[in-house]
Amino acid sequence: MNQFFISGNLCADPEVIEFKNGGRIVKARMAHNEKDYPDRNGQMQKGRVTYLRIQATNGTSQILETLRKGDKVMVSGKMNYDTWTDKTTGKETGTVTFIALEIHQGTRRPTQEVEEHDEEVVVSKPAGKRSKVVAAEVEDAPF
Repeated sequence: MNQFFISGNLCADPEVIEFKNGGRIVKARMAHNEKDYPDRNGQMQKGRVTYLRIQATNGTSQILETLRKGDKVMVSGKMNYDTWTDKTTGKETGTVTFIALEIHQGTRRPTQEVEEHDEEVVVSKPAGKRSKVVAAEVEDAPF
């Protein structure tokens, strides 16, 4: 099964690529931060940062293109491994791109105190349908 689910922050504003036939792809870079953890000696170790390439089409592209650098997102979809031969070295190389099938956008925490039901998450599904999900408690948000 080729499936992933990951959360993190966008590293840069998404890039929109439009084709002559009306199709479009939105590409973005995302950083997933692991939490700091104590080692065997009790010393805190910095969690790893993993950088990912995200690509979206159809309904998910509409959500991704509205996001900006630093926005929190959760993405699920499938992984795609592309390979090519480097023209300068002649070596075969490759990269993994994560194809977003569903994007959950986390809102930034407001500076003012708000009621629990005012925190929203926007969801985009492959068919391009959007729905509003209300978080039960702001403190329990996964990002």
